[in-house]
Amino acid sequence: MRGNAVVCEIQLDGTRVWDGVLTDITSSKLLEEHRERLLELERKARNDAERASQLKDEFLSVISHELKTPLTPVLGWIKLLRKKQDVDPQTLERGLMTIETGVEKQMALIEDLLDASRIVCGKINLQLSQFNFSSLVTAAVELVREGLAKTNNPLSIYLTIFDSDLTCTGDFSRLNQVVSQLLSNAIKFTPDGGQINVYLTGEEGFALLDVVDTGKGISPDFLPDIFKVFSQEDSTDTRSVGGLGLGLAIVRHLVELHKGMITASSPGKGKGAAFRVKLPLSVSMPTDKPSHLSAS
Repeated sequence: MRGNAVVCEIQLDGTRVWDGVLTDITSSKLLEEHRERLLELERKARNDAERASQLKDEFLSVISHELKTPLTPVLGWIKLLRKKQDVDPQTLERGLMTIETGVEKQMALIEDLLDASRIVCGKINLQLSQFNFSSLVTAAVELVREGLAKTNNPLSIYLTIFDSDLTCTGDFSRLNQVVSQLLSNAIKFTPDGGQINVYLTGEEGFALLDVVDTGKGISPDFLPDIFKVFSQEDSTDTRSVGGLGLGLAIVRHLVELHKGMITASSPGKGKGAAFRVKLPLSVSMPTDKPSHLSAS
């Protein structure tokens, strides 16, 4: 019980007596606390809605920039090659390579958008098969190394496999997408001369994949949002690193479709980051129902 009391001392037939009135205000206090909780929930919902709206506005700005960027050199080379009648083989090869790179970047961006749409609509179905997950990781790392060599990127990638016979039941294409995206993300945020270490091991029916880099790291404030859609720690148009902020959100969903989990850790800004994927070596087909990419 909560209440307000007014008490006074009186003398009654030579006896000291305390007299007072107690008013029970329990109900009004409970109503007041309930009102405060509702106001706090309303404030939080409003802030979340404003933040989601801001993220989407930023996303539209980013997507306009990202979709346009690969087209600029493509269009430039097409105009140049059309004007020049006699093009030497070296110039032609350089132009065609630039056009091919621009188209591939454009396709990757569009595929990310399509994947995000499929996830929201619950339209991603796994095509399950048995395969050697160790071989998948090895092939993905080798492909990335070849790409770095072509661009003369001095980044070093080291692969350590503790179990070369990890037979996995899953969607080969989608798990390859997971590994490739994590490697691409590490490369994107690791400066020239940096290092990426990839570890793969088996543990009690699970495959554990760790991708550890010496890159820009992740601030503690942003770490809880790292797998949310539209999330980028540096989301301005002038940021040095491209992307739509969809990659890690898609990775998380694909891992969870395989009944696995993904975590991220970082000592802080400028101190690198580590991503761990834990996948069951055997997975059943998930039910086909809509999923959601959280933006708040």
